[in-house]
Amino acid sequence: MFAPVDATIDCNTHQLSRGVILGEVLETLEGAKQKIIVLDACRDNPMGDICPPLATPPTLSFRDFKQALASSERAIAIDPEKIEYQTNRAHALMFLGRPKAAEVVYLKYKGRPLGEAGNSWDQQILEDFEELKKRGLAHPQMTKIKRLLSSKAPVR
Repeated sequence: MFAPVDATIDCNTHQLSRGVILGEVLETLEGAKQKIIVLDACRDNPMGDICPPLATPPTLSFRDFKQALASSERAIAIDPEKIEYQTNRAHALMFLGRPKAAEVVYLKYKGRPLGEAGNSWDQQILEDFEELKKRGLAHPQMTKIKRLLSSKAPVR
């Protein structure tokens, strides 16, 4: 999301009063022969400067699992190498009642390092599960995934 410097940000949801979604910009440029985006970034982390970080993404917190899935898939399309985006995809699939698809994603990245935070995929998923439970978003599949991610056995 690109936001102007004078955008109003709701710190409870990290929703912006106005802005432009990068995925929509890229979609619009899809048919163009030349694609150039000029970006004047004034801050590294504008949300962090204004609001404390959210532990759970707003779309999951508000039980908007279809939107969470769509958002994560857009992010993955933009940067498929960044496996952090797969966490929300897996969670959304689980809550949408697609347990096999969710399990495939949860296990695909087992044991892999996750971004710059220093966590492994497994640690992050388990932390996410705890945070989701605190927000009233428990799911029976969490127990199985927790067991599989905690197991030393390789994923088949």
